[in-house]
Amino acid sequence: MPILNFKERYIRYSMQHNVENNNIVHGVSGCWNQLGAIGLLSLLGPMCPTPSFLKPLFEFNPELNVEFTPAVFVFFYNFFIGLLFDPIYALFYLPWGMSQLGIAAYIIKHNEDAFHYAYLAFTLSILANLLSHIFIEKNKPSLFVGDYASFLFSPFFSNLNCVLYFGYRPYFYYECRDEIDDRIAAIKEKEEKENKAARKAVTSTPSKKKI
Repeated sequence: MPILNFKERYIRYSMQHNVENNNIVHGVSGCWNQLGAIGLLSLLGPMCPTPSFLKPLFEFNPELNVEFTPAVFVFFYNFFIGLLFDPIYALFYLPWGMSQLGIAAYIIKHNEDAFHYAYLAFTLSILANLLSHIFIEKNKPSLFVGDYASFLFSPFFSNLNCVLYFGYRPYFYYECRDEIDDRIAAIKEKEEKENKAARKAVTSTPSKKKI
């Protein structure tokens, strides 16, 4: 499967996130996860001087400028993934991503405990997502089942899932939901047949007579 097959990637992601309550947990904790990651990466400091053509974009006010830290590269990564898969979504993400950079820069500048806040936001949100998979979705995250492409694009799909849930591209959303339900039903049917065949094989095996 091509790594950039948008619909197939979304379906693969959604099959791992098919329970509504799990998606709610991911939607809430995902915000804190991304903000925590942006904060931690911002604390690493600037990697290079901010290009002059980007300075107006990263100057929120004369006293608050976002430096060209690794967090900025993450912002552009998410933005360009959005452009690649869904340009209209990328326009939704632009102000959201910029606000994360601005919030992180403001907290770092005005609070000595910025690292602890970022660390807690990141680790607790990761824990919430993991527990949600285990106890609500009852499966393993993409990383643990070897689906590295879905894991790589998970921030994008997590954000996209929220805007789809609230009415963006309804035809695409419900078309994918129907296909997801069909695939999950087929997987469950196959598992039931295999389990039934295994039980039949066990019960039909003749027991050895004791000598």
